Amino acid sequence: MKVLIISSMPTHPPIAGNRACILAYSELLISLGYDVSFLWVSSPNPSQEEVQGMNSFWGAKLIHYKRTRFQLFKEKLYRNLRFKRTGFYKVDDLFPNDLITFLKTHFQENQVDCVVVNYIFFSRAFDAFPEKVRKVLYTHDVFTDRYQKTGNPWFSTTPDEEAKALNRADVIWAIQENEASYYHYLSRSEVLTTYSFFQITETRLTEKKVLLFFSGSNQHNVEAIIFFIETIFPKLQQRFPDVKLLVGGTICDKISERAGNGIELLGAVEDPVSFYSLGDICINPTFSGTGLKIKTFEAMAHGKIVICHPHNIEGVYNGNAAPVFLAEDANGYLAALQHLFEDREVLLQRRKAALEYITQLNDIVKDRIQSSIEKPNRMR
Repeated sequence: MKVLIISSMPTHPPIAGNRACILAYSELLISLGYDVSFLWVSSPNPSQEEVQGMNSFWGAKLIHYKRTRFQLFKEKLYRNLRFKRTGFYKVDDLFPNDLITFLKTHFQENQVDCVVVNYIFFSRAFDAFPEKVRKVLYTHDVFTDRYQKTGNPWFSTTPDEEAKALNRADVIWAIQENEASYYHYLSRSEVLTTYSFFQITETRLTEKKVLLFFSGSNQHNVEAIIFFIETIFPKLQQRFPDVKLLVGGTICDKISERAGNGIELLGAVEDPVSFYSLGDICINPTFSGTGLKIKTFEAMAHGKIVICHPHNIEGVYNGNAAPVFLAEDANGYLAALQHLFEDREVLLQRRKAALEYITQLNDIVKDRIQSSIEKPNRMR
C-alpha cells in the first residue's frame, strides 16, 4: 500500500514537537510495511541542515516542493489585511496556489492509496486526489479561536473554517482526547484519537540529583522554564544543595542569561539519548499552550521519571493512570524529589511504570493508525 505524507514541517532535524510527531508516525508506517513517500512543502530557502537531513533520511522517497516568494508575499498580505484586522485566517490562506497542479502532475490516479496531510491549512491538497484515495488529516492542534485563547499569532480560524478543512478528510487523527471530542462536534468525518508514537529507548540509571528539561523554543516553554528557574528551583536548592538543572534544545538560545548557579544550558541536542542519559528525572513545568506535550512522553519512553504541571496530561491516553508526579509549585516538586532522591525503590518502580505505560500507548497508536489507513472509504 502506497502512502503519501504531505507536510510543510520537515522531519529532520526533529528539533520541535511537531517534527518529532511527524517523524514518529512516518517511521511507524514504514515499520508496518507501507511504501511511504514524503512531500515536503518548504520555504524558498530551507536551511542546509534541513535539506541534508531530509535527503539523508528519505532518499528517493522525498519530493521537495519549494514555495515561491510570491506565495510568501501572499501570506504576508493575508496576515496584514485579514488576520491583523479580524484575528482570523481563512483555512486556505497559507496553501500554495499551484500545489494542486503540482500534485496532479506528480501523482497519477493509480500511484497513491492513502494521503496523510499535516495541519488543517494544507487540507486543500486532498482535492488533487480521486475519491478512492484514503484521505487522512493529522491535525496536530485545534485552531478554532487559537489566537483568541493563547495569544499565539501563528494560525487561528473560525469554527466554520476549521470544519471546512476537517470535512475534506475521510478520517481525522486527533492528538488528544479533548480535541477529538471537539472534532466530533464540528465535523462529519470519522475521528480517531491517535496520540503519538514514541520509540522506546531505555537509558541507564544514574542516581544523580539532576533534573532534565529538553525543549524547543516555543514561547509557552520559555515562560514555563523561566518561572521554574525563578520561583521553584531556588527552593529546591535550599533543600537539596547539590541538585542541578540541565536544559537541552533550542530553548537554550532564549534563556542564555540563566546559566550558572546549578543551571547548565547544553544547547541543541542532536542525539536525545545522550541527553536523557544524563539523569533520571525530567521536568515539564509548561502550564499553558495547546497540543500534546511531546517531551513528557518522550522522556518516559527513555525510562525517565517525569514531574510535570497538570496541564501536561490533559487529553492524554489514560490520563488518570499516567505514571507522572504532578506539581504546580515548589512544594509539589519537593514532595516528589523527596521520594525519588531518598528512596531508590520508588525510582525503580516509577521507571518501570513509565516504560509499561508507553508500551501500552504505542500498541493503541499502532492499531488505530493501521486500521484507519486500511479501512475502505465510504461513498460521500
